[in-house]
Amino acid sequence: MLAAIANELAEKEYSSMIVYVPEFVRELKNSLQDHSLEEKLNMVKTTRVLMLDDIGAESMTSWVRDEVIGTVLQHRMSQQLPTFFSSNFSPDELKHHFTYSQRGEKEEVKAARLMERILYLAAPIRLDGENRRH
Repeated sequence: MLAAIANELAEKEYSSMIVYVPEFVRELKNSLQDHSLEEKLNMVKTTRVLMLDDIGAESMTSWVRDEVIGTVLQHRMSQQLPTFFSSNFSPDELKHHFTYSQRGEKEEVKAARLMERILYLAAPIRLDGENRRH
């Protein structure tokens, strides 16, 4: 679905970026070694139209939630930049995902803050139907 939106935007000469969130998080962890973390984060924060694919599929740590996703969403919210999300989770399930880290730490307030940003940037739309990936 996000790819179809990106294609429509491209036809209208709007640039966009689709980011597969689990892979992006892995890339950012690796970028700590080559000192390219800020460059990669800034690219995602400032792109004209951002599409975060499969949010909620990443391994949740406090760093990922607060320093990566939170930072990106805060910037996009303050700059009113269009942001799309795809997830297999409902908003309540996504909030639960953000609440607990891999270590079992429970941080409800931080999860709620992140969900406020997501819901400010996008309205949830449930898609049902046949899986067309097969």
